Amino acid sequence: MGPVLYASAGSLMSYWVGGSLISRNADRYAREADLRFSLVRINEHLDGIALAGGEEDERRRVEMHLGNVLAATRRLVSGLTNLTWVTAGFGWVTTVAPILVAAPLISRARSPSAVS
Repeated sequence: MGPVLYASAGSLMSYWVGGSLISRNADRYAREADLRFSLVRINEHLDGIALAGGEEDERRRVEMHLGNVLAATRRLVSGLTNLTWVTAGFGWVTTVAPILVAAPLISRARSPSAVS
């Protein structure tokens, strides 16, 4: 029963922590698409932008879209980092828990009072 509870707890925590990764990834893709669209639009209307003196406006728009991409990427990386901590932590529990359980038994068996 213990291994089933352990696996269930690990799965639930991974789902809870990693559940937002789907929406964060979709948001990053959407922000990247906005940036690509902005860059293609500038490329297609380069002559008109230059004639109208709109370089500064376009630069601000591209910087805004790039900032949105970077913010979305930071949110995604943060979520992935949290999920990594949970999964790595559960991996370490399988290594450390048996040692913690066995250590008192071993020390008790090696104590002088146990020998006599």
